[in-house]
Amino acid sequence: MKRLKTAIRDWLKTISSYYVVRGFPGAGDANWQWWLAHRADPAYANQLADMNLVKVKKVEGVIHFVRAYSEITGRPLKDIRIMDAGCGYGAYACVLASLGCRLTGVDINQELIQTAEKRAAGFGINTLEFVKGDTSDFLAKTAPSSFDIILALDTLEHMENPTQFLEHAHHALVPSGNLILIIPNGLSIIEIIYHPFADWIHGHILRESHPKGAVHIQRFTFTRLKELGSASGFSFREVRHTYASGIFGVLFLCGGFRGRWADLNLQIADSLPTGLAGGWLIQAVRSEAISPRQNSLFRNPR
Repeated sequence: MKRLKTAIRDWLKTISSYYVVRGFPGAGDANWQWWLAHRADPAYANQLADMNLVKVKKVEGVIHFVRAYSEITGRPLKDIRIMDAGCGYGAYACVLASLGCRLTGVDINQELIQTAEKRAAGFGINTLEFVKGDTSDFLAKTAPSSFDIILALDTLEHMENPTQFLEHAHHALVPSGNLILIIPNGLSIIEIIYHPFADWIHGHILRESHPKGAVHIQRFTFTRLKELGSASGFSFREVRHTYASGIFGVLFLCGGFRGRWADLNLQIADSLPTGLAGGWLIQAVRSEAISPRQNSLFRNPR
């Protein structure tokens, strides 16, 4: 009976832990290990890619946007200054640094910052700086035009005041700088059903809490997201879909974010209307200063 209870508890941890999925490769830090290792060991890379296709799609999408900025501006990757807001354990930062980019990663969770530093050091990456702190506060204290690109990848939904973050990001970016976002659709089945379920399991059955800053406290529709972006001086240049929602999202969960079901889901996602996508990968451009009219909307979003 004790072994059965332990097995049930481990299973509940696995299905409710959306930041540290246990029990199979390709989750957690493996998305950047996959990218760094894929040239040297294609078999290893293919194994991880098959196990966590959505992470691979996000990584490759971010790389595409960063490279597009490099081509548009005519500047090499090594000269582009990037901030990773809510960098976590350094997943995207390590990938981009491996391509030659210079990055500053900021996260409120000290444990994650320490993990990011150790992993970057383990891979011999020396173009990264990690800072423990609130991302909005960090940007507010940053000199104007300090960064060419700011990343907020699965970050905005964790913020108490995302509008303030967008305002500070506008301040810290160069003219025509890029804000690259990954954001879940607040109306998706994963946001409406799965995340509340996972939080309930953690709080009421496992008696555990998610890491600091890990819980989703905001839900965004695409319309609201565009309004906030416009109000803070950003225009959307390109929008990609991360995965499909609705019934396809159920199949995605059943497949464990990997394998054949995940591959089918990601193919379907690209052909769906924007509002039916489970999430979005967005390249936004700093278009203009915030006008008084925009600033009023920005501070009092609908």
